[in-house]
Amino acid sequence: MAPTGNITLSKGTHTVTLQTVEVDDNYSNKVNEKLPTLREPQAQSLGPRDKIVIDLLDITHEMLVRGEITPTSTQTAEDVRDELITMMKGAGVDSGSGQNMYITVTYGTNTYTMFMTKLAVKEKSTDFSPTSDAQEKSDYQGSSKYTVQITLFEGVSAV
Repeated sequence: MAPTGNITLSKGTHTVTLQTVEVDDNYSNKVNEKLPTLREPQAQSLGPRDKIVIDLLDITHEMLVRGEITPTSTQTAEDVRDELITMMKGAGVDSGSGQNMYITVTYGTNTYTMFMTKLAVKEKSTDFSPTSDAQEKSDYQGSSKYTVQITLFEGVSAV
C-alpha cells in the first residue's frame, strides 16, 4: 500500500498523528495441510500426489508503519513521542475496559482496531543547516526530529 498521507493512532485519551513515509499492509492466511494417503510401491512411477489443503480463513492483518514525528501547533515532537510510548505501555487503560484496550488506527479512508506490537523511535539531528543563510535555516524548521517504526496487529482481545 502506498502512503496516502498521515496516519492517526488513538488509545484512551491519547491521540497521535504521524506523517507516513512508508506503510506495509500485510495479510496472510493460515491453511491446514494434510498429507495424502501413501502410494503403494508399484504406483510410485505416477509421481508425487497433491497435498490436501483446508483453507481455515484465519486471516492475519499486520501493518508496518514508518513515519516521522513533526511538531504541531499544540504538541512538540517530544510530546508526540511520549504519547506513542504511553500507548505502547497501555495508556493507563485496563484490559477489561472494552474498546479502549485497542489502538484505533485511521489511515486514508480506513479505520482498524489494532494492537501495537513494536515501537522503535529514532532521534535525529535537526541542526543540519549547511550555512548561516536565514532563508536556508527557515527551510529546515519544519523538519522532523524523530522517525518511528511501528508494527500493528489487527485482532480482538481474548479478555
